[in-house]
Amino acid sequence: MRRKYRLSLMLKAAYSALQLISILPKQALRMLDALHLAIAKNHGLDLIATADKLFVSAAEDLGFKVYLF
Repeated sequence: MRRKYRLSLMLKAAYSALQLISILPKQALRMLDALHLAIAKNHGLDLIATADKLFVSAAEDLGFKVYLF
């Protein structure tokens, strides 16, 4: 049962990440970056911290506040 639940969560996150990539075609959004953003979005977070300027642009386009370090 736990395995199916974890797999379900992983598939949901991966699907959400692919959706973000498709709605942000002008961004050079990598899959792992999209996955981080999708998980943050699914958990209702509104602040992201990163040192990656490409990630900043995508996160801001999705409405996140971004702390760039």
